Amino acid sequence: MSIKKVRVLVVGCGNRGEAYTRALRHAKEYIEVCGLVEPNRVRREKMKKKCGEYFEIAEDVVREYDDWPAALEDGDCYDAVLVTVLDAMHREVAVAFADRGKHLLCEKPLATNWDDCQAIYDAVKRNNVLLAIGHVLRYSPHNIQLKEMLDQGVIGDIININHTEPVGWYHFAHSFVRGNWRREDETTFALMAKSCHDLDLLLWFMGPEHLTRVSSFGSLAYFKTENKPAAASGATRCLDCPLKDSCGYSAKKIYYDDFVTGKSDWKIDTLTDIEDEPHVLSALREGPYGRCVFEADNDVCDNQVVSLEFGGRTATMTMIAFSREVCERKIQIYGTKGEINTDSNTIRLVDFGTQRTTYITPEVDAESHHGGGDRGLALAFAEAVRDVLIHGNSVTDAQAKYIRCTPEDTLASHRSVFLAEQARRAGTVVSASDPITF
Repeated sequence: MSIKKVRVLVVGCGNRGEAYTRALRHAKEYIEVCGLVEPNRVRREKMKKKCGEYFEIAEDVVREYDDWPAALEDGDCYDAVLVTVLDAMHREVAVAFADRGKHLLCEKPLATNWDDCQAIYDAVKRNNVLLAIGHVLRYSPHNIQLKEMLDQGVIGDIININHTEPVGWYHFAHSFVRGNWRREDETTFALMAKSCHDLDLLLWFMGPEHLTRVSSFGSLAYFKTENKPAAASGATRCLDCPLKDSCGYSAKKIYYDDFVTGKSDWKIDTLTDIEDEPHVLSALREGPYGRCVFEADNDVCDNQVVSLEFGGRTATMTMIAFSREVCERKIQIYGTKGEINTDSNTIRLVDFGTQRTTYITPEVDAESHHGGGDRGLALAFAEAVRDVLIHGNSVTDAQAKYIRCTPEDTLASHRSVFLAEQARRAGTVVSASDPITF
């Protein structure tokens, strides 16, 4: 029996759209990306070429659109959609394509406010389509093994989890001081933008139905004008600053020096579509990524701690900008029969009964990002869509078997993030049953 290929449309050809597309090539025998929505022609053409390579198809097979409503008119050409536009656009795109019966993989966060999250959830339910959310931490080999160990009771009942998300000093400056997620009024608050999948992980381990209370503290402590070094004088751009060769946040060091020494990576991709020295320098002289981190218009927290109560059990999550590690999460889990410590690579299990320590390092493909989570999520979504469209199984069964995270789970974890931010702003402890008021 010949297998019909699942046809995928990518709405938004930035880093996340490209990451999921690249991951889907591992399922190219039954799935292909054959449509791209991206207003930036250079970026769209780059992605089109990659689709030809990834899925071994002629480039002219890949349809191109400047905007998503045009692609919506060609809805019959696609079975599933990757929603990888800017966060504030998620609701309009996701709801529109769900209403056309398209299965959705939506980058995290689901949306930037509670009403939009509920609207996407409602659209998914009324149209009976699959929803995969970009909580890639659930899909890394490391965390899958960790979850299996916890479910097997290797440390008994979980009493406490201490989770740290070290964003990385240059990564935070890039994304949350100079970049797209620097202002809450343009995107959303930092906890939602950066760490919604960290709280999702805690709820996955502890059980969202058991959440009872939430509190949080955090602030924009450092990246503001009063902390600008006096020696920087009146410079507002790094290329003009006397400290450009010594400051840890120097755009010259982070971008230009890395570029000229051959370390071009995701940071350069976001500066300019044309990756050559003149364009990089122009971006640093004129664009947001060349600004002094103490002279930007950012307003999101650079440090935040969240405390969660699950009945008599507890968990904490810390998001911190100021770290050498970049998103190498550290988790300590304390149970009645043992404890687990992880660093995103190796799991260290201590058994209280035997006094034995065991080290486990799950295998991860070196090319996969987020510890293998990008590929894990993309392939889970691909298998679920194939199960529904080709094998004729139900959306509910495919969601449970492959995606392993229901729309209800997604809504619950986002609700916990809104509650945490609500608690931070009010300076109080909130109940898990409290309404979202902002």
